[in-house]
Amino acid sequence: MATVGPIGHCNDFPDRSEHLTFFSKMKRSAYNFVSLPNKRRKLLVSVIIPFWGSEVDLRRALGALAAQSFRKFEVIIVLDSINIKFETISEIQNSGILIKKIRNSSRRGPLYSRMKGSLAAKGKYIWFMDHDDLVPPNFLRVMISQAEENNVDIV
Repeated sequence: MATVGPIGHCNDFPDRSEHLTFFSKMKRSAYNFVSLPNKRRKLLVSVIIPFWGSEVDLRRALGALAAQSFRKFEVIIVLDSINIKFETISEIQNSGILIKKIRNSSRRGPLYSRMKGSLAAKGKYIWFMDHDDLVPPNFLRVMISQAEENNVDIV
């Protein structure tokens, strides 16, 4: 895997060298699927959503996740110095999806929010989803299948 440019100011991130190495190897894409170190394997996928925009978009994105045919995942929403209504999250949690919220004390941007979310991830794989992304209902199943069948770290 090739290193992709600067990843931001390392002083802004929590001090975890394995995650900094992990991020430096990532390619920039909304659909990167990245394998985490072996010690975090209770869930298969951690979906990290940095949120700074429209609650309507977030509701749609969470709805797309609730419709997934693959169910072994958690959602980590990193609120980038913004508040959302709890109804948006509790509606989706009622569908059986585990949702965690993390809040940045000040506006830090999507890269910092993704890093912060990855530190809370429990899945074998991480998927960085933007709050305005929509995916088909079989998206996670296909991505997991590709990752497992080909024994790769990034899909």
